[in-house]
Amino acid sequence: MTEPDTCADEAHPTPDLLRRLETARTQALVTQDMVVAERLHAPDYQLITPTGRTFDKAGYLAAVAAGPFYSGWEIGPLDVRLSPRMAIVRYRARLGFPSGTVIDCWHTDSWELRDGQWQAVWSQATQLQAPRSTAKVPGTQGYAEQADELIPRYEAQAFEHKHRAELHLLPAAPARVLDVGAGTGADAAWLAAQGHEVVAVEPTARLREAAMALHPDPSIRWIDDSLPGLAVVRALGERFDAILLTAVWMHLDAFDRDEAMARLAALLAPDGILMMSLRHGPLPEGRRMFDVSGAETIERARRQGLRCVLDVETESTQEANLAAGITWTRLAFRSAR
Repeated sequence: MTEPDTCADEAHPTPDLLRRLETARTQALVTQDMVVAERLHAPDYQLITPTGRTFDKAGYLAAVAAGPFYSGWEIGPLDVRLSPRMAIVRYRARLGFPSGTVIDCWHTDSWELRDGQWQAVWSQATQLQAPRSTAKVPGTQGYAEQADELIPRYEAQAFEHKHRAELHLLPAAPARVLDVGAGTGADAAWLAAQGHEVVAVEPTARLREAAMALHPDPSIRWIDDSLPGLAVVRALGERFDAILLTAVWMHLDAFDRDEAMARLAALLAPDGILMMSLRHGPLPEGRRMFDVSGAETIERARRQGLRCVLDVETESTQEANLAAGITWTRLAFRSAR
């Protein structure tokens, strides 16, 4: 990427200079050009995202480097307020994410001239409308279309066999359990049968409706919600002794994984347990998945105050996946809060 001359005459900054700077900065974030991104963000840089989340420079650039974080960043006409050593830039932006989500927002940036170098100091994005996605919920592609095939496969897997690596970490009943991506409800039904109160989250209507018909248990509350935000679950105002994410995490891109971990950590009760599985191997046709490592996930959890208490590799419990060479990483994290 060709970077503009950021050491321009401090007495004569121009709107064109600021446009070139902002274009260079945003394209560096999209293309993961960390050399340019490092240079154009001040050490005390702060970002407020459209969801209200705050990043400092280190956290933001680390998330970008681990990405891809953005798939596109379109800049509209800029309004600029200039002084010899400071500039405020405001414009309409269209932000694209690898999940397929597109957000239209107002973007405001504060730039300062420091030691002869223009650097971004603050950024804030204010969303103009609800996200538009290529699917109702990114990551659910293919599940509704393949539901007739998937439902009997999911129901045939015994909970004790599928979760044998982490079974010993489940809290004693009765406990409050959140099952995110509950599918056909087989796991939720097993947990309810043990005496737990279960909130089962499933965004795919075809699977959720099948689950409610197959497992009409009053100890299970079914919710149409999804990661990364879990807005409906958070509105309940509850915290959970255990949270399960079975074959869910790899559907989230890097941006969503960062937000999702923060949401999940906040939903854990003190000494609560978060258990998840990560899929490795060939991707099934028509699905959206990412190859997510255990090490990356452990680091994201650590940043949210979660301690890893389980990290094991297992084979698939489904014959077709086993034959295809699918393996799983089983992780569990304990809340200290």
